[in-house]
Amino acid sequence: MSKSGMISKVIAMSTALFIGVSFVMAPVKVNAAAYDFEDENGVRYQIKTNPTEEDNGTCIVVGGKKNITTVEIPMSYSSDDEEEEDEYDVVGIKKGAFKGCKKITYVSIDSDSAITSIPNNAFEGCTKLKKVELENETLKTIGKNAFKNCKNLSSISIESTDLSLKNIKTDAFKNTKKGMQVSGYDLAHSKKLKKMIEKRGGNKVKAVDPDKDSDDDDDDDSEDDEE
Repeated sequence: MSKSGMISKVIAMSTALFIGVSFVMAPVKVNAAAYDFEDENGVRYQIKTNPTEEDNGTCIVVGGKKNITTVEIPMSYSSDDEEEEDEYDVVGIKKGAFKGCKKITYVSIDSDSAITSIPNNAFEGCTKLKKVELENETLKTIGKNAFKNCKNLSSISIESTDLSLKNIKTDAFKNTKKGMQVSGYDLAHSKKLKKMIEKRGGNKVKAVDPDKDSDDDDDDDSEDDEE
């Protein structure tokens, strides 16, 4: 083989090797919110512990499918295993789980849920979100920016009495809809929630008596404002 032929062969082999290495080292896009199962609404869950003979497993909510509209978080989730049905208690929500999901209109957490926190940025920027029902009495914390920029959020109900201003973090309700209605387990609780939510970004929040029609609550709320 001539010298020029040898040089050409070496160059060709080097090029092939470079291409092969480049192919192997190319970054692979991975879904940041890996999940193990998805419910009928498109809410996605990640297993934290597996079930045993005595106890359920545990899982957390990590996000949802594209264009998800409804988030209903249950106390527990049953897998679709054909051989046996495994049960997983839903124990938490990942930070930023639904951030920027612009099609969501409704969010609820089951009354028997063990979830203690709505974490930072969980629903930030869900611009079509209108109604939230946090029925779990275990709720202790609403994180920073949790509902920030949910500009159409007009109604929220909170059953937990363990929430304090200290545990509702900065801007949790910033840029939510003006006049948003808040409902607690009774009117006194609603008024307490109203004051806390306004200090965390809510705009002219209205306290709602859960035992009365909303039309009757405006007078009660205005009296509260005058105190």
